[in-house]
Amino acid sequence: EEIENFFRLQIKAGADLTTRNNLVAQIAKQTNYTKPEVKNLWVGVAEETKEVKVSDAAIVNEWDFTDQVDYAQKALHVANEETPRLFYNVFDLVTIRIGSDGRAGLHKVDVNGLAHILNTVAPFVRTTENNSVGVSAPKDVVSHLYAGDYCDYPVIRGIVTTPSFTAEGTLLERTGYHADSELYYKPDDRIQVAEISPEPSAEEVEEAKRLLIQEILADFPLGGMSRAEILRAVLCAEEDSEGNLVHIEGAQPTAAPDVCHALVMGLFPFVREMIDGNAPGLAIDKLKPGTGAGKLEAAMSIIYAGHATSAIALPGNPEDMTKVLLPAVRSGRPNVFFDNISSAMDSGELASVMTARYYEARILGKSETALVQVRNQWIVAGNKLKLSPELSRRFVLTYLDPKTASPEDRTGFRHAEIETWVTENRGQLIWACLTLIQHWVAGGRQPGAVSKASYGAWSRVMGGILESAGFVGFLGNESDMKARSAISDDPLTLLLERLFTYPAGTLFVTGAVSKRLPSGTVSVRSILEDFFEEEDDPAARCLRLPGWGYENDGTYTIPQKLAAGWTRDVGGEPHRVGDVQMSFEVETHSSSGVKLWRLSK
Repeated sequence: EEIENFFRLQIKAGADLTTRNNLVAQIAKQTNYTKPEVKNLWVGVAEETKEVKVSDAAIVNEWDFTDQVDYAQKALHVANEETPRLFYNVFDLVTIRIGSDGRAGLHKVDVNGLAHILNTVAPFVRTTENNSVGVSAPKDVVSHLYAGDYCDYPVIRGIVTTPSFTAEGTLLERTGYHADSELYYKPDDRIQVAEISPEPSAEEVEEAKRLLIQEILADFPLGGMSRAEILRAVLCAEEDSEGNLVHIEGAQPTAAPDVCHALVMGLFPFVREMIDGNAPGLAIDKLKPGTGAGKLEAAMSIIYAGHATSAIALPGNPEDMTKVLLPAVRSGRPNVFFDNISSAMDSGELASVMTARYYEARILGKSETALVQVRNQWIVAGNKLKLSPELSRRFVLTYLDPKTASPEDRTGFRHAEIETWVTENRGQLIWACLTLIQHWVAGGRQPGAVSKASYGAWSRVMGGILESAGFVGFLGNESDMKARSAISDDPLTLLLERLFTYPAGTLFVTGAVSKRLPSGTVSVRSILEDFFEEEDDPAARCLRLPGWGYENDGTYTIPQKLAAGWTRDVGGEPHRVGDVQMSFEVETHSSSGVKLWRLSK
C-alpha cells in the first residue's frame, strides 16, 4: 500500500516514462518484489489515476488558464504512458506516421498536430445555464504546451522496421516503444523471419554464410575474384553441375577483404545500436561502368531496409554539400549513397560529419539550424575512385574487377535479377544476418583483432562478427584504399592546403599567440599539433614536417627549428593551390617585435 500511495503521488506530479522505469528498478532492488511485479503496481495505479483525471472535462469558461494547462498536460502524459504516441527527438516533439508504402517514420509535430492529439485524450467543454457543449482545446493552452519543455516525453532515436539488436546485444522483436534502447519497433508485416537460435549451431552458421555468399556476393567480381574463387576462398567449397555446394576436403578460408567489406554493408544496420561511435564509409571502386556497384549496394540494402538506397549526386559546388548532407542524415536511413563519382572527391564537410556524433547545419530555406545524430554508414561508388587524403582515411575498400573488356556482357549469374531475388527471399537473408550476429553474441561478443583509426567501436563489432563466423581479411586492403588518395600525403602539401582555407589577410605566427598580438592571429604550431583532430593519440593527431622540430610525442618543442622550417618551406616563396597562387608577406609586430606572416592570394 505504501508503494501504491507513493506511485499515486508520482503520477499526479506528472512523472514521465524515464522516471517510472528508474523508480521501478530502484524499488525492485530494495524490496522482495520483482521488476514485473512493481511495474504492474504502477500500471494499476496509473489506470485508477487516469479515471480520476479525465472523468470530468475541463470547463473552459470556468477554469483559469493554469488549471487548464495542468489538466491538459497530465492528460497527455497519462495517455502517453499507456500507449506512447508523443516522443522527444533531439530538439523536436515527434510522433510516428505510417506512409502510403506501409513504412513507419518519425514526423515532427507542429502546434496543430499537438492540438489534434490533445483533443483525442482530453475533453474540453463550455457550459451554459442549461447544458454543456464539447469544444476543442483552447489555442492558448495548446500554444503554451507546445512552447514548453519536451523532456517529459519519452526520448526516441529512431524507428526499426526489421528485427535488429539493441546496444545490450538482445534481439529487438516486440512491437512498440522500447524505453531501454529509445527505439520504436514497427515490423514489416510483409516478411516472415524464422526463429533465431540463442546459440546458433555450426550448421546454422554455415547455412547463413551460404545464403549471403553463394546466393548474392559470389556473383560480384569482388577483389577481382571469379565466382569459383570467392566460393573457394570464403566457403572452402565449389559448386557441382547442379549448383550445389561441395566442401573441399582440407581447404581453409583465405583472406578476402573485399568480400568482408561488402558483407559489412549488409550487416551494419542490424548492429548499429551496438556500435558506440561512427561508421566509416564503404568505397566501391571499379575500373569500368557496368561492373555492378549499384546492384551490389541495392542487394545489400534491400536485406535490411526492404528497398535499395536512393543514390545522391555529389554536389559540384562544395558549399552545397550541407544542403545534401543534412536531409540525408536527418532522414534516418541506414545508408547514404553517392553514386557515379566521376572526379576526385574532396569535401571537408563530409569528412567532418563522418567522425562526428552530431551534425548541425542550416535548414534549406530557413534561418534556423537543425542538430541531428549521425547514425548511418556512407557508401560511394565510381570508376577509378580518387578521394582526398582526408576522406580516404575514412573509407574501407570494396574493389570490383570483372577482368573483361565488356563487363555489361557477362553471363552465368546465379540470379540474373539479383534485386528481385533478394526482395523475394528477404526473410531468409534477414535470418542469415541475425544468425551470424547472434553467433558472435552467444560467444561473448569478442572484439575484432584489427582496428581502423577513428572507428574503433565499429572495428571491434564488425570484425568480431566476421571473425566469429570464420571470415578472413577484414581491413586487409587498407594500403589499397590509401592508394586511392587523390593527392599526395606529402605533409607540406597538406599544410599548404590547410593554410589556403584561411581568408586572405590572415596573420600567422609560428609559435603561441600572445595577448599582445592582433586579434585573429593564428598559431602555426597549433595547426600542426592538432592537424588530424579526430585522432585521440597526440602523436597521431600531429602533422609531422621533417626539420621543423617535431618530437615523437606529437609536439613541436624547438621554436627556432619551427620558425626556420616555416621561413624556408612556406614563407620564402609563393605556392599554388589549385588555380590560385598564395604567398606570405612577413611583417614585424610593433610592440612585441614578433614576426608575423600575412596571407595573400
